[in-house]
Parts: sequence; C-alpha cells; structure tokens
Amino acid sequence: MNKFHEIKTNLSEILSESTAYGFSKILKSKRLFFKIFWLAFILFGSIASIYFIFNAIQNYFKYEVIPKIEIIHENKISLPTITFCNNDKSFNKDLIDFCSFNKEQNNCIDNFQMFYSTWYEHSGNCLQFNSGKNSSIPILKTAGGVEYGLYISFKSNLSIDIWIDDPTSNSFINGKTYRTISDYLIDYEPQFYYDFQLSKTVENKLGPPYNPCYKENDLNSFQMNKTIINYLRLNNVKYKQEYCEQLCPELEYLKKNPCSCTNTSLGNVERDCMSQQLNQNIIKCTNDYLKNYDKKQLEETCKQYCPLECDSVTYTVSFMKDKDLTLPYILIYFKELKYNKYSEIPKTEPFDFISSIGGILGLFIGCSFVTLFEISELLFEICFIFYGKKQQQINNELSIEEKLNRLENELKQSQNVINSFEEQVQQLKAENKEIKASIKLVLKSKFIDT
Repeated sequence: MNKFHEIKTNLSEILSESTAYGFSKILKSKRLFFKIFWLAFILFGSIASIYFIFNAIQNYFKYEVIPKIEIIHENKISLPTITFCNNDKSFNKDLIDFCSFNKEQNNCIDNFQMFYSTWYEHSGNCLQFNSGKNSSIPILKTAGGVEYGLYISFKSNLSIDIWIDDPTSNSFINGKTYRTISDYLIDYEPQFYYDFQLSKTVENKLGPPYNPCYKENDLNSFQMNKTIINYLRLNNVKYKQEYCEQLCPELEYLKKNPCSCTNTSLGNVERDCMSQQLNQNIIKCTNDYLKNYDKKQLEETCKQYCPLECDSVTYTVSFMKDKDLTLPYILIYFKELKYNKYSEIPKTEPFDFISSIGGILGLFIGCSFVTLFEISELLFEICFIFYGKKQQQINNELSIEEKLNRLENELKQSQNVINSFEEQVQQLKAENKEIKASIKLVLKSKFIDT
C-alpha cells in the first residue's frame, strides 16, 4: 500500500472521531460548499487561536501583580525598636529621669540595652528599647492611645538622635549600628515635651520573577553573597539592603586583605585592623587603602548582590513639640491599634494561564486536552508508516537472509553426510572385491589338488 494513502486513511479515521468537532465536520459534510465552509472556519479559528495564545503567553511572562491593601486590627500591637543616641560617652541609663510604659512607671529602664555606635555620624553611646536582641526580654506589645505609650525624660540638656525601626530587623549588630543618618534628631530640652504618634505599614512583595527584591531564605534569584547573608543570620538580623551595602565593603576588604590584617569578624574589619597598635605598618596601610580605594567601582560591585528586601515594616511618625514646664518628656505611642498591610498576588496564576489557553482553543476550534493525545496518536502513526514499516521490512529481509543461510548450512551438512556414505560404499565395494578374489583362489587350489 502507498505510504501517502496509508497516511490519508489514518488521518481520516482519527479526524472523523476527533474531539475537535470542527475537523469531523469537514469529513462528514456531504456537500462541497459546507466542506469549504468548515475548512475556512477552522483556518480562521486557528489563526485567531495562535494570536490570542501568543498574547496570553506574553502577558503571563510580564509577571504582573495585583496590589492588595488590607487594614489589620489587633488587640495589641508590637512596639517598634526605639533607639536614643548621644555623642557624649557619659550617656547611659543613669541619665534617665523618668520612664513609663503601658501605664507602669519606672518599669521600663531594665528593658533598655546599651551599645556604643561606631558607624553613627556622631559616634557615641546609644540606649535601645525593645530591640528583641536579648532573648530573655520578649518583644513588648502595647495598646492604642496616649496613656499606653513610652514616656521617657532625661536629667540634662542633651542633643538626642532618635530612630524607630522594626524590632525583628535588629538595628545593630555586634555593638555596631548600621545607620549613618538618624530618622529623627532633636535637641532635647527639659522644658518641652515631644510627641511621636506612630502608624505602622507592612509591605510584602512577591519575590523574583515578579519583583527584583530579596525574599528571605532565597539565595538563588540574585548573585547574592552568601557570606553576608550567613553573617546576618548568625547575628539574628533580618536582611536589609542598607545592612548588606554596609557589610559589602568590609567583605571586599576581607577578600583582598591588602595589609595582611588579622581581622576577627566581618562586621568590624576596620576597627580590628586599626586597633593593632603593635604594628604601625598595618595601621598606615589600612589608612592608605581606605583613602584610595575606588568607591564607585565598589558600589557597582555591591549593587550586584544587595537588592531591596521584599518584606519590610516601616513606621510613619507625626512629630509635635510643645512647651510644658510641668511635665517635660518624650512620648512615643500608637494612636490606633491597626496598621496597613500591602501585599501582592500574581495577576495570572499558572493554572489560570493554562485555563486561558484551553478556553481559547475550545472557543475557536473546539480543541480540548484529549485532542493532544489524538494529535500524538496521528504523529505516531505517520512516524510508524515512514520509519516503523521500513524497519520492519529490514527486519523481514534480515530474517529471510538468515533462513537462507540456515538452509545453506543444512544443505552443506547433508552433502557432508552423503559424501561420508559414498566413501563407506566405495570402501565396502573394495572389501567385497578382495573377498571374491580370495574365494576364487581357494576354490582354484582345491580343484588342482583333486
């Protein structure tokens, strides 16, 4: 049978029973007009399907998102980490004149942790409230309203920097604060009170490929340096771009270590090298290196693996200052027990994407998931006609040749047997002649004797 005739037969059989009803209409229609009509309809539907499927694929791979805004109400809300810094080394807990939190007076002094800031623009002592750094002190929560906030006053006139941050992010690492510009700077005066009214915003973005940001515990989406990530985790610090960017120069110094400095930690490279008083060469070398290294090139290097964080908590503060000789203080509180949460969901989920393609094919040409198997069957039959039968024919030819070879071998064996029989017959004939000759001699000798 002709190969093309076989293909035509198989094609007719499959299409006549196909779930894509448009194809069966072509074969089943008795009039030529309707056959042409259905053929044109399927061609139009196929072109439209290709166009809309291409658009669907393009839209899916744009990785667009739909923003979702929620207002979350809570019974109690976590107070942010509040840090007070002063460039005077004498700044410590003893300078706190009054402290109250959640209506309880002087119960909050023990919740302050002290550290010395070396990165801060006015290097000095810092007091940090509700840092979450000490595992024995839980993160404190507060109710809404002025009476539940943090009240604090100091004993002397001080220039105090205040910043407010998420307690889960931890704004200092190993005694160092990673912030060079404070959020709020006030010249504290005892005859004034300072009112900080907080509002909280939580942002949860989708990670790659939807946004070029770092999702916690995701090291595969960016060329991020695992040394920095592991260092932050070791210090129980949540990733932030600013932390990464400030650790990055120290990491680059560690890689080169041009001054052979015996540094002990990633977060204190400059301090470790500069404090080696016994070796003035290292100190001079470190100074020269810090003055002369290419900052622009270093910034470009650090940008490669210091993306923005996907999840963040920020605080908006309404600040007010007023004169009050009777009750000077700093007040920090939430006015309401609610916060705004911004999140994202994919505009097109993978299942929705597959469904849209199925809907397009079903609408225009009546295809379904089963049609894919029918197409696969048709392709298999065509391949079998061109290649399978050819291989079968080759196998058949090989089998015939094997049979001929086997018959030839059998004929050779039979011929060998016949030849051996002929040799035995000739041998018997020779023996018979000898016996006859012997008998004649014996008979002849007896006749002479008689």
